[in-house]
Amino acid sequence: MDISYDNEVAKQCYKCDQTVLSNLNIVCNASNKTVILWNQFQIFVYENLEFETTVLTLLPTFQVNSLLIAGNYLVCLDCSGNIHTTSLKLKTTGPKSLKYSFQPRELSIVASTLYDVDNALCLKYEADSYFLCLHKINNEFSLVKNVILIYEEHLPLIQTQDKCILTVHPLPENLVENLKKVFKSEDLNIRNKHSLIIVTFDKINVYGCLFSSKMTEEHVPLVKLYSCPSEISSIQVIESGELNILIGLNIGTIVRLSLKDLDTPQIIHLNIAIHKLLTYKDAIIYTDGKSMWKAENLISKDIKFNQFFVKHVKDFNRIGGQIICTTFMDLIYKFSLDDAGSYLKQESTEEYFSAEKLLNNTEYLQKIMDEVKKNAILIKTLTKEKDYITALSLSNRQDIMDSIINHKVIVYENYEDAITENSKAILTDEFSKYFDKESFFFLIKITSTSEHKLSNILSNSLGDLKVHLTLATSSKIIRTTSIKVTDLKKISFLIPLKNTELDFTEMNVHTKIMSNIPGALDTKQKIWTTLYRKHVTLHSEHFITFNLNLNRQLCLKNMDEPLEKLILQTEVNQYGNLFEFDDASQKSVSKEWKMFVRLPENYEEVFRKKDLTKHLTSKKVNYFLQQFTSEEFLKSKSNLIFSIGSEKVKIEIYNDSFSSPLLKLSSSNIKIVLNIRNFLSDLIYCVFANFAPGKEFINLSSYATVENLQKAVRKCITGSSEEDMEPLIEQFERNVIGVLPI
Repeated sequence: MDISYDNEVAKQCYKCDQTVLSNLNIVCNASNKTVILWNQFQIFVYENLEFETTVLTLLPTFQVNSLLIAGNYLVCLDCSGNIHTTSLKLKTTGPKSLKYSFQPRELSIVASTLYDVDNALCLKYEADSYFLCLHKINNEFSLVKNVILIYEEHLPLIQTQDKCILTVHPLPENLVENLKKVFKSEDLNIRNKHSLIIVTFDKINVYGCLFSSKMTEEHVPLVKLYSCPSEISSIQVIESGELNILIGLNIGTIVRLSLKDLDTPQIIHLNIAIHKLLTYKDAIIYTDGKSMWKAENLISKDIKFNQFFVKHVKDFNRIGGQIICTTFMDLIYKFSLDDAGSYLKQESTEEYFSAEKLLNNTEYLQKIMDEVKKNAILIKTLTKEKDYITALSLSNRQDIMDSIINHKVIVYENYEDAITENSKAILTDEFSKYFDKESFFFLIKITSTSEHKLSNILSNSLGDLKVHLTLATSSKIIRTTSIKVTDLKKISFLIPLKNTELDFTEMNVHTKIMSNIPGALDTKQKIWTTLYRKHVTLHSEHFITFNLNLNRQLCLKNMDEPLEKLILQTEVNQYGNLFEFDDASQKSVSKEWKMFVRLPENYEEVFRKKDLTKHLTSKKVNYFLQQFTSEEFLKSKSNLIFSIGSEKVKIEIYNDSFSSPLLKLSSSNIKIVLNIRNFLSDLIYCVFANFAPGKEFINLSSYATVENLQKAVRKCITGSSEEDMEPLIEQFERNVIGVLPI
C-alpha cells in the first residue's frame, strides 16, 4: 500500500548508531512508517522514518534468512527453515535491546511473503512435496489454509533457501475469470478473492498458480510460465491495462511476460546488472550493488535511464515517493523519487567538447597530462611484469615453445660451404679457426614462426636474451658458448671443432634460450630462466667426408701442407672412384666388422631417385647420390668408401645370385659401422622408398637360418676359440639382421 507524506526531505544520510556485524537489509511497514534494518545477527527498529536513534534492538539466537513485518509483529525465517515470531513493544521510551523474545512456530519453510496486511504465505517443503501455507499473523501464527502444489513433472528438490522466490499479487474478479484457463483451474469460484502466486525453486524456471484462502481444493496445480537463460534476481507483477510479470535477471535483462501470450515474452536489456528490482508507476528502480538507477518507458524502444546519487547500494525499499536504502558502508539514505537532486546530472552526449571550456584552466589540463604520463608508465610496467610472468611460465611449457621455435643442426666439412648457404651466420670463434682443414663446422639455426603472441619476450624486451650452446660427447663437454642476441626471428651460429675433439660415433648439441628476470622485491637480484631447450644427437653419418676437390680458401697464417699429403690428395681426387688409398704410415692391423642391410627388389630404381635428405648438406647429397647410382656400384663391380675421421666404412652390394641382394658394410670400428648401417637403412626404406609400417615382411627361410645358427652357437660355446666365433657373427649379420625389413 502506497501512502504519501508531507514535508518530505529531499536527501538525507545517516550512520547507524549501533555496532553493525554485517551489512543491513530493509523491511518497511508503510501503514505505521516503521522501518526494520536487519542482518543475520541483528534487528534494528526505527519509527516515523527517523534514523538518528534506534528504537529497539533485537538479538535473535538464530541466523535470520528473511523477515516480514505486519502491524506490531515480526515474522522471521531462519537459515534452517524455521519460522519465529515476536511482538514489537514500541510504547516504551528509550532504546532497548531484547534477547530470546522470538517464539518458534513452523518448520521446513523455504520462503515466505506477506499475503495481505494480516496474513503471511509460506512455501513449505515436507515429505518430498511442496505446500502453500497461509498463516494468520498473531501470537500463535495460526494456520488458515494449507494446500499441496502439484505439477505434471517432478519439481526440483530444494537445495538452498536462496534459490527460492515467492511473490503474491491480489487479483480482481475479472482477471480471475481470464486466468482460469491459463492456470488449469476452470472450477474455481471467482467470487472467492484470489491471488496470483509466482514461485521459482531454482531461480531459473518460473511457475504460477491461483490461490484463495476460501478455496475448498486441497491440491493446486502449478503451471510453468517461463524458463530463464540466467539466474533470477527479482520478480514483480504489474497491472498496466493487462497483467504482466516482470522477471529481472542477474545479467541485466528484464523479461516482460504477458499472461495473455506466454509464448512471446518481451526482452529488455538494461545498462547494468540487476541485484534487486522494484516497480514505481511506469518505471522500475534497480541496483547492481554499486550504482542505483531508474528506467522509464520500458515498453518503448526509447528507454530513459536516470542514475541516483547513491553508491554501493546493499538494499532498498520504497515508501510512497521516498526511497530508503542501505549501503555496503553501513550508511542509511532517505531521498525523494520526484526530486531532481536525487539524480546525477546527465553527461553531455555531444561528440566534441568546447575548447574554451577545456582550456580555460591550464592547471587542470596539466594534471590531466600528468595522469596520462603516469598511466603510460604504469602500462609499460604492467607489460614488463606480464612478460616476466610469461617467461617463467614458458620454462615449464616446452610444447608451446616447440610450436613457435624451429631448431636445426647441420654439420659442414668446410667453412666455404657453410658460409655460402648461410651468409648471415654468426661466427663464435676466432676467424683463423674456420680455415682449419682438420675441423668440422656445426651450424645451429634458430627461427621463430610469425604467428604467435610472444614477440616481446623473443625480441630481448626483458633485457638479457642469450643463446647458450653446448657441444659434448657422451662423456665430456667440449665447447660451451653464450651469445647475447636481440631477436630470434632468424639467427644461426657457426661453431668450429677440431677432429681430435670429436667423438665420431655420437655428438650431443644442447641449445638453450635464456632470459634475465629481475627480482620482485629487489630488481638488482636477478635470476635466469630457460625459455627454450633442445637436445640433438649427431651420429656418424653427419661426419662423413668425401674425397672432393673443394678448392678451399687458405688462411695466410697457416703453414703449407706437406708434400706427401698434397700428392695423396691429388691421387685421391683423380682416381678416388677407382682405387682406395690408405696412408701406409698410419695403417694398423685391426679386426674388421661386417654388417648388412636388406635391399628391396627394385633397389636399382630406388637408388636412382634424386630425393634429398635432411641428414647431409646439399653438396654432399649430390655426390652421395652420384656414387650410389653409378653402374659399377649397382652391378657389384665397385664399392664405396666413406671416410669418418680416421676410420673408413666400405660399402658394396653383396649378391651371390642365390639369395636376395644385401648392402654390405665393413669397418674396423663397430660403433661407426653400426651408425652407418642404421643411417642407410633409414635412407633406403624411409626416405627413398617411402617405406611405411605395415608393409614389412620376413622370408620364411629366415627362421631356418636362425635355428641353424642357434645350433652352431651352442657348439662354439663349449671350448671354441674367438676365431671360430667370427664366421658365425658374420653369418648372423648377413642371414638374420641383413634380411630384416628395416
